[in-house]
Amino acid sequence: MTQEAGGVAAVDRALAILAALGADGSGAPVTLAALAQRTGLYKSTILRLLESLSRANYTQRAGDRGWRLGPGPVPLADAYRRGFRIADLVAPVLRGMRDASGESASFYVRDGGGRLCLCRVEAAHPVRDAVREGDRLPLDRGAAGRAFLAFGSGTALRATAPGERVLVSYGERSAETAGVAAPVLDADDALAGVVGFSGPITRFTPPLVRAMRQEAAAAAARLTRAVGGDARPLEEAAAALAAAQE
Repeated sequence: MTQEAGGVAAVDRALAILAALGADGSGAPVTLAALAQRTGLYKSTILRLLESLSRANYTQRAGDRGWRLGPGPVPLADAYRRGFRIADLVAPVLRGMRDASGESASFYVRDGGGRLCLCRVEAAHPVRDAVREGDRLPLDRGAAGRAFLAFGSGTALRATAPGERVLVSYGERSAETAGVAAPVLDADDALAGVVGFSGPITRFTPPLVRAMRQEAAAAAARLTRAVGGDARPLEEAAAALAAAQE
């Protein structure tokens, strides 16, 4: 067994096989040839790893139709769900956003006809917008609110151009504040929440807003991956916004 880039190559290959088996979400068997194409591994290597995974119930042979995922990962997923708190994932991402921009960063979840500030990291500036964790804000005003209305699902997000997947508002929630916001998708391709920046409108200069739009898209992609969602639309947005700044 060799070790590469700080990890174990055989483990990386086994995980790649598991990811290939579950790639389309259907649970249907996958042939050895298809696994080789998806992973770039030799069939002989795949077979050896499949046998090991099968002994741990992570994979199952499906006759001449190929291989499929086994029940082994289910207890791990259940344990993860029991211990999962999205706030634990959000806080470090928000701190990174604040440090990159100098402005306050927040994460909102849907709360009936409004949005609830679940987690917030304040800017160091003495003057900042007055939002606290636990505050309930409207959906029809502010970039974060409008993101809930515009992007209720991954389908809605993908229907827009990459550069339009991060919203900006000036003076909507109050005349003195501005905001930048991007949606976070969950494993069901639904909206898990919205992440973004807010602060005094006078500090939201065009160069800073351009940088914050890219940072918000990248942060939303990181959180989407962390909760098992499809981060590709947000990664596309981050790349498009980065290209626009060049």
